Amino acid sequence: KQSGGDFRVIKNNLIKLAAKAAGLKDLEAFLEGPTALGWHQKDIAGLAKILVELSKKYDHLKLKGGIVEGSKVDPAGLSALSRLPSRKELLSQLAGGISGGPRQFLWLLQSLSAKMAQLLAALKDKKPA
Repeated sequence: KQSGGDFRVIKNNLIKLAAKAAGLKDLEAFLEGPTALGWHQKDIAGLAKILVELSKKYDHLKLKGGIVEGSKVDPAGLSALSRLPSRKELLSQLAGGISGGPRQFLWLLQSLSAKMAQLLAALKDKKPA
């Protein structure tokens, strides 16, 4: 809940009804035995990270799989998803990459002018006035 997601134990029959109404046919494959659902509106990778950590900490919490962006994901896929950076981290990497381009261009321009000045100074020293 602190990350903005939610996690609840819900009866399988209720999940089936809701999944049918939402058009999530693949969800029924995971509805055997006790089932809890976790969901997040913005940061799926962050939610997967929390659930994978909790499943390692508590033996009775077993990940069955899930639906991410309409696609069925197995427990290995959830584990792989948990290793992705969170949405906030991805946005900061994108901002760094965008701002890095102009910085590198400015450095290149400064570097070229400095090298030209060095070449002119070396030419001046080499040739008599």
